[in-house]
This record gives sequence, C-alpha cells and structure tokens, in this order.
Amino acid sequence: MTQIPKEFQELRAEQISHEFHSRTRIFQKQDNNKVLDGMDLTIKRKTVVGLVGESGSGKTTLARIMCGMLKPTKGEVYLDTIPIHSTNKAERTVARQNIRFIFQNVNAPFNPRMKVWDTVEEPLLVHTELAVKERKERIEYVTHEVGLPVELLQKYPRTLSGGEKRRIGIARALVVRPHFLIADEPTAGLDADLRGDLLKLFTELRDKESLGI
Repeated sequence: MTQIPKEFQELRAEQISHEFHSRTRIFQKQDNNKVLDGMDLTIKRKTVVGLVGESGSGKTTLARIMCGMLKPTKGEVYLDTIPIHSTNKAERTVARQNIRFIFQNVNAPFNPRMKVWDTVEEPLLVHTELAVKERKERIEYVTHEVGLPVELLQKYPRTLSGGEKRRIGIARALVVRPHFLIADEPTAGLDADLRGDLLKLFTELRDKESLGI
C-alpha cells in the first residue's frame, strides 16, 4: 500500500498533452483538436505561478488537468510522487483535498437555494470527519481570512456582489486546508481595484497558509 504523506511540497505536471475530439455527423471522420502538447509545469509550496496566454491557448484545460478534474490524453500530474489521476481511490481522494480549484465563473460554486454557509461547509462534509463545532470554527476562520464578515454566511448567493462571490469561492477552496490552489482567471470580471485586492489576498494566503498557487 502506498504511504501517503501528510505534507506535500510540489505539484508537478509532466509532458501533459490533451486533445478534444469532435464529430459533427455519425459517419464523419473524427477531428482531433490538440490544445496542449508536452507541457511541463511545477508549482511549489509558498509560491505563486501565473500562466499567460491568449484565449484558447489551453490555460483552463491545464488548470483542470492539474487539479484532477480532467484526465490528460498523455502525461501525468504528481502531488510530490502521487499521480493525481491514479486509479487508486485513496490517492485520488488525497489529491482532491490538497488541490482545490477556483472557478473563473464566480457563480459556479453556488447553489442558489443554499445559503453561503452551506456552500463553504460542503467540502468539509465530503473530505473530513470534523464535528459540528470544529466545522463552524473552520468556516468562520476562512471567511475572516478572505476579508468577509461572518454575517455574510447566512445570506443567499443572489445578494452577494461579484467580489464577495469570488472571495467566498476562495474560502470554500481553503476550508479543507489544501496545499495548492488552482485559480482559473480569478480576476476575470472584476474592476481594477478589486483585481488588486484579490492579488494581494493571494499573496497573503501564500505566506500565511504556505500555499502554492
């Protein structure tokens, strides 16, 4: 059985290639659209790495591959030595807890029928066995960490601004104490002041939580 460490220091993509397949008619030849070809990328704890590229260059595809949401056509992503697309359920579970994804769409994490509290709590229910009191303490802690009042947790998503939704998305990612955050264009749709505040927040989280981002 693989010995899984409690602390991870590196998230590493090796020779990642990915193709999307399309076929417009049943008997038509399948078209392959290669968006990534032999991509390598390493993110270490306590660092922030940014990917720059034009629209359609594969940034979102790579982000989804690096957090385990999408399996590459070729190559693998490693959490230290653990392959995150492994067929081993325990390894996949560890990867999902330690690599959290922040969606480009600020509405993506939310169920409009659920209060913000429930949205932030959900990963704790899936990935931990914390008691109610411990969950409450953790939820309030990460809400404070992203610069929001805990009273906001009792609201519904429709009452939040875009900036507040973005910060709640980050709190939801942080709540299970991950080692790495993968953010897909996190400043998209925010004005200049909010973009600056968000980048400052990422720097603070990197230092305080020892995150790789």
